[in-house]
Amino acid sequence: MAEIGRGSVFTTDAPVTPTTPTYNFICAEVISAGEVLCQSKVFSGEVLKAQASDVNRMPAFGVATEGGVIGDTIAVQTMGSYDDIEKTENLDIQEAIYVSDTAGKATKNPPANVGCGQQRIGIAWAVGNVMLEFDLTVVWIG
Repeated sequence: MAEIGRGSVFTTDAPVTPTTPTYNFICAEVISAGEVLCQSKVFSGEVLKAQASDVNRMPAFGVATEGGVIGDTIAVQTMGSYDDIEKTENLDIQEAIYVSDTAGKATKNPPANVGCGQQRIGIAWAVGNVMLEFDLTVVWIG
């Protein structure tokens, strides 16, 4: 490693690996890795499976990076690349993905039924792999 000073360049032998933000939350129900999650409106710090057809399970904000049962602490990823997201169908590359009306799942087709919310959560960049970009705006179909 070179010294840092006037006219010197900082270099390192260690590779730089990007990190994705994860935060710890408590399961309010049984959750599997890859499921799309929302925060509980009843207890702060708890998470539930997001579901577009349930106003109490929206908006989604992250994806479980590990599974857990009620009371377990799990890590939730809120942005960046994620492999093997739970989904209702195969995702097409470079297509927007949304919260599904099936609890905990992502979909390429925004829900269109009355009473459902549409929330974009990212873009598919490979089959099953997504770039998480949660838009916290939910458009409700009336």
